[in-house]
Amino acid sequence: MDHYSDEPVLVKPTSISKWGLRQWILTGIGTLVLLIAAAFIATPFYQKHLDHKAHEVKRGEMWGAIYDTEIEGVVSTIELAWPGQKLAVIVRPSPIAGAVMQIDGSFGSERLTWDAQHSAFGPTQATLNPLDHYKVKLTLRRDGREVWSGKFWAYGAVQNSGHGH
Repeated sequence: MDHYSDEPVLVKPTSISKWGLRQWILTGIGTLVLLIAAAFIATPFYQKHLDHKAHEVKRGEMWGAIYDTEIEGVVSTIELAWPGQKLAVIVRPSPIAGAVMQIDGSFGSERLTWDAQHSAFGPTQATLNPLDHYKVKLTLRRDGREVWSGKFWAYGAVQNSGHGH
């Protein structure tokens, strides 16, 4: 005689559900490996793109990239200049006395004051490779308030490839 009950019966998970978890983990690891490989392969192409942009950019008196912008309603130019292995920010026309330039990049964050010798903000304390390219955020402050800000590439000097553009 069989006895039946209304009591629930717990069933242990089978190896199939464990295999499903393993599949998800293996798929995740495989995806991560593919993403790392893609980034590794893409890096030289991105560097070539930056080198091309650096070759094409308008250059200033200190071999820095020049950008046109507007600061407090005044059409201005910014040069991310290279006085040696430092970075300086030349602003034309020169800002009013007392202004400071905050520069943020992969090399850190610095507060640059006006340097009459270079007619520029800076140069930075950080020593940089003038052949490399640095994405920077500039913030001009006067009397403690932000009067202008922008993001630019401080393109380094490029090697002459032997062909003109």
